Amino acid sequence: MNPGGWIGAPGRMSMKIIQTPVRIGTTGGVEEYVHHLSKGLTSRGHQVTVVCAAAGESALKDAGYARKLLRSWFKLANTDITPALLPTLLSSDFDLIHTHIPTPWTAEISALVSRIRKKPLILTYHNDIRGEGIYALVAWTYNRFILPLVLRQASRIIITRTRHLSPYLAPFSGKLVCIPPGVDSHFFSPGKDPGKRGDLFFLGIFDEYHQYKGFDLLLQAIALLVQQGTDLTLIAGGSGPLVGRYRELAADLSIERNVIFPGYIPGGELPSYYAGTRAFVLPSTDPSREGFGIVLLEAMACGRPVIATDIAGMAAEIEECGAGIIVKRNDPSELADAIRRLIDNKLLAGRMGDTGRRLIEERFGWEIIAGEVETLYAGVL
Repeated sequence: MNPGGWIGAPGRMSMKIIQTPVRIGTTGGVEEYVHHLSKGLTSRGHQVTVVCAAAGESALKDAGYARKLLRSWFKLANTDITPALLPTLLSSDFDLIHTHIPTPWTAEISALVSRIRKKPLILTYHNDIRGEGIYALVAWTYNRFILPLVLRQASRIIITRTRHLSPYLAPFSGKLVCIPPGVDSHFFSPGKDPGKRGDLFFLGIFDEYHQYKGFDLLLQAIALLVQQGTDLTLIAGGSGPLVGRYRELAADLSIERNVIFPGYIPGGELPSYYAGTRAFVLPSTDPSREGFGIVLLEAMACGRPVIATDIAGMAAEIEECGAGIIVKRNDPSELADAIRRLIDNKLLAGRMGDTGRRLIEERFGWEIIAGEVETLYAGVL
């Protein structure tokens, strides 16, 4: 391909990029990643089109990049099946495709089109594809037979962390490039305190798949603290079919008055929740499912200290710079001790929050991350 044929800003190539997440405009780390990366690349003069299922698109009317939204015929586990994806990609004008794992269907269709059209494929490997029940067999089959073909077709594979690297990536180590996700550091920023909402904040999706976020362990840690005389309030943001089960667990642990379930929190309100609590907690338990942990970036951008387990994508950075406390996974007692440290020591919490904000400004703004991805794209064209 001839870069000289592209027109862009002085000294910069203007690329036509297609992003293929499973969907856009809904709650989820991959969706947020694609949305903000696409905005960042568009602001740098590139033409970005997101091609995916028509789910939650109303939330992104002013996204700043083009979208081709396809009808989903049905769902297989957490994946929208969109038969129109293949003909849509084959008929599109693009320089490269950027797809994502774990998004089966969109990833292999993107790889096929990349091969047919002889255009580069970039793949961001967020975390492994896993399943429960019958879907465990589906995931095993995909990982054994289809995933290697997708990874083989990729020109470069972006990983967001170097710790707990998936064994599926081992044969393709020469293609791996570590670029972390970013955060909108202008939107998520220390601002006027809206008033205290609670002491701790957790944000997630309360369904079977996302049980690896460790919310049950967080409730156990809260129970330990309450039993020891620490009075605190946890704001558990998010919706899903397991909310009722977690309410019952809180009642069984005698902490129902210590846990508030506000339901789904619109994106525009999130900064006020981060700012209205004293610390953010992400007690994830499964390194094969937990990606980088974008919610940690959002909390740090808002100047709040974080508590996370040692499998979080940025655990090393948090521990090294002192932006929060890292604990062992599956250990409610150690988690409770970490929470107590921040609740009892406002000076420590404030210092950690300030440190986290500086780290975001220096390393994790989407302007910085989009520039790194842009350089990667240019290297394969």
